[in-house]
Amino acid sequence: FFHQYLMYTDIPVLEYQLSKKDKKVVLKYKWVADEKNFSLPLIIQVNNGKKIKICPSREYQTLAIPIIKGGKKEVNFNTNSFYIEIRQIKREKK
Repeated sequence: FFHQYLMYTDIPVLEYQLSKKDKKVVLKYKWVADEKNFSLPLIIQVNNGKKIKICPSREYQTLAIPIIKGGKKEVNFNTNSFYIEIRQIKREKK
């Protein structure tokens, strides 16, 4: 992952999209980076603080997160540990 920071001026961007399916929040995510093999694991927080490690790559991946009773239907990304940008992609309306 260091090659991205060393050889390119753009910082990596984690693109993600949230949707709801049944009683789950579906997180779709990937890295947008210049480095072909860029990969950087991240810790996300869901459902009022539960931490999950994800390992995004340059290809889209999905994660279904059960919604707990009283839990927030949101995902928070740890951006304090790495020099990255987070970008939410809005769902297209049909």
